[in-house]
Amino acid sequence: MKADLDRSLKIRVDSDKNANEVAKDIVERSVKAANDAINAMSVISEKSDKINANADIINRLGEEIKTIASTVDDKLATANTALDTSSTNVATAERLVRDAKAYAGQTTVDKRDINNLVDQAKTLKNDIDNKQTSIASNAIKATDAAKRAEVAASKAEQIALPNGGGLITKTEADTKFILKDSLYGIVSVKDFGAVGDGVADDTAAFKRANDNLKNKILLVPNGIYKINEHLTFNTVDSVMDMGTYTNVKPFYPTETPMLKGASNIAFVKNIQYGEEVNQCQGFTYNDKKNVFVLACISGDGTNQVLYELNSSTFEIVGTYKFNDPDKMGHCNTMCYNKYTNKIYLANGLKNGNNLTVLNADTMQYERTITLNERVFNIGYDPITRTYVSIVPISGQQRLREINLYNDDFKKLKTYQVDYEYDDFNNNGAFMLNGCIMSATLGSLVECTPFGTVKQIIEINRTTEIEDIAYCNGKFYFAVLTEKPNKRHQVDIYVGDPNKDYQNSINTARLATLDYLKLTGGTLSGALKMANNTLIEGYKPDGHGVGMAKVSTAGNVELGDNSVNTFIKGKEFKHYDGTDSFTVLTTKHYGTAIYKKKDVDDNFVKKTEVDQLGFPYSKIETATDWNTFTEQGAIEINFDGGANNPPRSHKQGMLIVMNFGKGAMIDQTFHAFNGETYHRMFMANQWKSWGRVQTSLNSRLKLWNANGGNEVYVE
Repeated sequence: MKADLDRSLKIRVDSDKNANEVAKDIVERSVKAANDAINAMSVISEKSDKINANADIINRLGEEIKTIASTVDDKLATANTALDTSSTNVATAERLVRDAKAYAGQTTVDKRDINNLVDQAKTLKNDIDNKQTSIASNAIKATDAAKRAEVAASKAEQIALPNGGGLITKTEADTKFILKDSLYGIVSVKDFGAVGDGVADDTAAFKRANDNLKNKILLVPNGIYKINEHLTFNTVDSVMDMGTYTNVKPFYPTETPMLKGASNIAFVKNIQYGEEVNQCQGFTYNDKKNVFVLACISGDGTNQVLYELNSSTFEIVGTYKFNDPDKMGHCNTMCYNKYTNKIYLANGLKNGNNLTVLNADTMQYERTITLNERVFNIGYDPITRTYVSIVPISGQQRLREINLYNDDFKKLKTYQVDYEYDDFNNNGAFMLNGCIMSATLGSLVECTPFGTVKQIIEINRTTEIEDIAYCNGKFYFAVLTEKPNKRHQVDIYVGDPNKDYQNSINTARLATLDYLKLTGGTLSGALKMANNTLIEGYKPDGHGVGMAKVSTAGNVELGDNSVNTFIKGKEFKHYDGTDSFTVLTTKHYGTAIYKKKDVDDNFVKKTEVDQLGFPYSKIETATDWNTFTEQGAIEINFDGGANNPPRSHKQGMLIVMNFGKGAMIDQTFHAFNGETYHRMFMANQWKSWGRVQTSLNSRLKLWNANGGNEVYVE
C-alpha cells in the first residue's frame, strides 16, 4: 500500500510545467492521500481484535500511516511552494488560486471523516494501553498520523470553501502578500494602509507606497482616495490606476502622448473680431457657462476684448471690452479654475510677475496675484489641482523653466526642460492629468510632470498656436496667421487624439488650393465634406466666411451670421420631397400677405369680434358722464357725477354708441327700476337728457298728425 501511495503522490515540479496543472495535481493527490489515510485507519480498526495476536501487522500499519501523513505534509508544502513560485505576474497568480479553489471545491474531502479517524485511533490506543500490549508506541504513532491527516483535511477544506484563502490561511496570506507580489513587481497601495472609501485620509498610505516602491508597479485598486497633498511618484516603474480622487491626484508617470501628431489637428472656425483689436492671445474653456473664452488685443496692448464663444458653433455669444494695459496687457494666456469659478490671465506686457483674476460669470476684474517668478503664461489642471507656468530662459533659445503651483500658488516644483527647438517664442500653457503641453513658433511640446519631454509635434510656422483649451475629450487651439495689413487672421483648431484629418493644420488643403493649380472645371463626382466642416469663401478684407456645412445635428446650414445671405432665383421655393411650395416674402405684400399696418387699419381684433363691438366694463365712480365716449356697454354702480341723467336709481346699464370716430355719440341709460334716459352728442356739443317714464303712475304720450294723447293707468 505504501508503494501505491508513493506512486500516487509522486509529482515533479519542473520549471516548464504549467502552474495550474501542478497545483491541480498536488491538491488531487493530497486529497487522495488523506482518503487513503482514512482507509488505513479502517484497516487498523478491523484488525484491532487481532492486535495481541498480530503485533507485526499493527507495527506495519502504524509505519504506513506515519509515512502517509508525512507524505501529505510534504506534498502540501510543495503545493504552497508551487503557488508561491510558479506564477510570474499577478494575473497568473490570481488565475492559479481561482483554478485551485474551483478544482478543490469538486473533491470529496470530508473533514468529519478525518475527525472520526482520529477518534478511532484514540480508541485503538486505549484498547492497546488497557491490554498492556507491546505495541503501545505504534498506536501513538497512529494517533499522530491521524492528527497530521486532520491538518491535511483542514487545508484541503480551506481550498474547498467558497471564501477560502487558498492553500494558506488569511493570516498567512496577509503576512506573505507584499513579499510575494514584490516578486512580480506589482504592489497594491492598500498594502500600505490606503482605504479608498472617499472618507479616510489616504495621504500617508500613498506616501509610504511612494517611499517603498522604487522600480515597482503601483496598483491603485477601484476606490475613492482622499489625498490632501501633491505627491510625485517619479521613482515607480509605472502605475495601474483604477481609482478616483476626491481632492488631489498624485503625479504619476505619463508616457502616452496627448496627441499622436499634427494630423490630429484641424481647422474649425474663423473668428471675426472687432475694430478695436487685431490679433488673438489667451484662450480657455469655462466649464460652468459651457463657453470658450478668447482674448483679442491691439498690437500695443491698449485695447483688450474677451469673446465668449459657443462651445459647438464657436459663434460669439458674449463680448467684454477693456482698456487696461496694466492689468490686462497682452492677455498672453488664460486658464479657468472650476473650483474657484475664476479666470486667471497672464499679462505678458507689463508686470511680468502678476496674474489678473477675473470673475468667470461677469468677466470683471477682481484682484491681482503677484508671484515670486515671472509668469508669461498660465494653465490649470483640475485633476491634479495644479497650476503650470512655462517661462523662457534669457539667452537660451531651447530651454524653458516649468513651474508647478498648488491651488494657493505655492510653488511645488521647478524643472528646466530642453524644448529641442531653436525658438524663443513661448505660447500657451496647458496641463491635464499631470501632462503638460505648450507651443513655440513651429512646434507643440508635451512633457511629463517630472520635466521629461514626451514628444514634439512640428507645426507649420505660418499658423502660430497662441493658447490651448480642453473640452469633452478634445483639445482646442487659438491660432494666429499674420497678414500684411496687420489685421491678423484668428482661427480655432481642434485636436482630436482619435482622428486623423486629411486637411490638418500642416496641410490646410481647404484653406488654400493654390498647390492644386485649380483653374475651374467639372467634377466627376460629389464634393463631400466632413461633418461640421465649412465650405468657405473670402471677404474683400481676406477673412473667411462660412457658406455651407452639415452640422453635428445632421442639418444643412447655409450662410454666416457675420454677413447677410442672399439667394438668387426667379422664385424662392421649398421642396419637401413630394411637393413644391412658394416661400412668401415681402415681395408678396398686398397679394398673398399684408403689412401689419394694413391689418391694423382694416381688420377687427378677435377680442372685439367676440363682443360684437360692445366691450363690457363696470364703473364704480366717475366725475363726469361726458367722458363715457368709448363704444360699449357699461355697468353703472354709483350715484352722481357731472352731466348724469336725472335718475331716481343709481344702478343701471349705459350703452354708448360711437359713430364717425367721435363725431356723433349716443348714450342710453337703462336704470334698474325700469326708467330709461337718452341723450346725444353731435355738432360738437352734448344735448340734454330725455326720459321715458315707465315706473308706477307714469304717463305715456302718443302722437299723430293731429296732435297727441296721454295714456296712463289710474
